Amino acid sequence: DIVVLVNDVEYNVVTGDDGTYTFEVAGLPAGQYAATAIFFGNDNYNRAYDTDAFAVKAESGLTVSIENIDYGEEAIIVVTLYDADNNPLSGVVEVTFAETSTTYLVAVVDGIGTLSVVGLDAGTYTYTAVSRETADETAAGPTDAQTFTVSPGELTVDFKPTQTVTGQPIAGTILITDENGDDVKVTGVVVKIVKDGEASVRIGPVLRVQGFFRFPHIVGDVLIFSNGRSLR
Repeated sequence: DIVVLVNDVEYNVVTGDDGTYTFEVAGLPAGQYAATAIFFGNDNYNRAYDTDAFAVKAESGLTVSIENIDYGEEAIIVVTLYDADNNPLSGVVEVTFAETSTTYLVAVVDGIGTLSVVGLDAGTYTYTAVSRETADETAAGPTDAQTFTVSPGELTVDFKPTQTVTGQPIAGTILITDENGDDVKVTGVVVKIVKDGEASVRIGPVLRVQGFFRFPHIVGDVLIFSNGRSLR
């Protein structure tokens, strides 16, 4: 006969059609266990046994949260990890961004962990959080997924052309700043010049949008565009 001992409690085994033995134990609380399978021997074979360890993992929960941000702002993801009774857990959570296939490791201590991500372009992002083995090795690995948006930032354009006479180049400066008043260097800026509200001439793109620029033989009102949107 063969029996299995789990923490010194004896359980019977079931013989399968292929000669393997299986056993089932229900209701074990979360924790670490040692199990020993014992063959008591017979007329042809001596007694034999083997011992191995296993863990019973408790159900656990994982939530992640983030606010929508504007371009240039810091994205902060808050990770919460807890057990079935809402007690805080400690461990490591993997956060992966689908759009960039970038994975970050977040240390969760006493139920809370944070991840700061900078330099995200405007757009919509989806990330998935997966819990690794928790520090106590008794919690299963839950997952959570969220979507957030990085909105395009708002810019202010300060354009100061100089006066000129017909046939002479126009010179001037373009200064672009963000909502915090900091200088911003962007590409895709063009200058559109309209004379008396009639046919316009589009000069650009202006690659050097900070400081001095020149364009020839144009007189009239000036508008600046970035990526097809009017900035002024």
